[in-house]
Amino acid sequence: MADYLKVLHVAETVKGGVASYLNLLERQAGELQCEFFFLIPASQRDQLDAAHLLTHEHRRSLTGVLGLARAILQAVKETGASVVYAHSTFAGLALCLATLRLDRRIRTLYCPHGWASLRKSRSWISFCVRNVERAISHVPSRVVNISRFEHAYSRSMGFSPRCVLIENTVLPSWPAATQSSLFDPAVINVLFVGRFDRQKGFDILCDAMRRLNRQAPGRFCFHLVGDVVLRDHQQDFAFAKNIHYHGWAAADEIDFYYRNADFLVVPSRWEGFGLCVLEAFRNGLPVIASRSGALPDLIEHERTGLLFDGTAEHLCEQLCAVTREDKLRWGERCLQAYGQRFALERFVGAYRELLHPLQSEPQS
Repeated sequence: MADYLKVLHVAETVKGGVASYLNLLERQAGELQCEFFFLIPASQRDQLDAAHLLTHEHRRSLTGVLGLARAILQAVKETGASVVYAHSTFAGLALCLATLRLDRRIRTLYCPHGWASLRKSRSWISFCVRNVERAISHVPSRVVNISRFEHAYSRSMGFSPRCVLIENTVLPSWPAATQSSLFDPAVINVLFVGRFDRQKGFDILCDAMRRLNRQAPGRFCFHLVGDVVLRDHQQDFAFAKNIHYHGWAAADEIDFYYRNADFLVVPSRWEGFGLCVLEAFRNGLPVIASRSGALPDLIEHERTGLLFDGTAEHLCEQLCAVTREDKLRWGERCLQAYGQRFALERFVGAYRELLHPLQSEPQS
């Protein structure tokens, strides 16, 4: 691997979409002629299937950011990386601090995985976060936007012109069982995949599940794949015989759920992309999603799924309206959308064009 480009990936937390993204890059390392190293929380090392793992202590605080910046500098010395790639906001902040001490020949990349200022919050908070993110965007050599939605946002808000668009993708589906006693064919099986938190709209889903069990008892079965990430945050849960909590699923297990479900529900309040939508599409599973962030750009209403207004009431209405015939008809279009727009070859080609020319750029 003497001629391979050494890239250090840095993340403050990886559970969920960031882990999927990093695992995808790791599997394409040979194709990209890169040797990847990953600096991630020690408690989450089981989330990545990678040859070179380094760890840090996960603390979401100012001291945690400072500690991560020091860990970046140490990891660069240990690995000899010539590119440092930060993933998500806190890692981006740590990278900005580390840049003050990094060799000027080292190139830096940043992927926000959805700009934090797009989240629904008080106007003054959004204003402050947006200005911080605008400042961060001018530090790295390149900033990678993962959806057309957030790329358009970064351009409209005056973020760095070094922002580039590499639309997300997922690997083709893994071989998986297509039938299971966990999924009752006599009911509509609704799937949720992701963190159990407010951003992902888990409370909206819980409200909807309770309503549907009152309004249409015996018609639905709910399968929830994921868990709480921030344990200090209280989270609402719904419990019933037809609500099944499966915990986190490994990359080679997740397609089992997509193939056996009838519809995926994505009730997110904010979504920079939505990897689970592509995971559903590659398995021919239609998606019912909120009109939030990048989701409306991914889903064609009444062609690859349905869009709802983000309330539990409207989610209930949409679920009550769907049939298995909808799943079959829309499922074919989901497979087509995955193959035509989100091909892995496009993603790999875009990263190849991003990474290797960095070394020949003049120092800034």
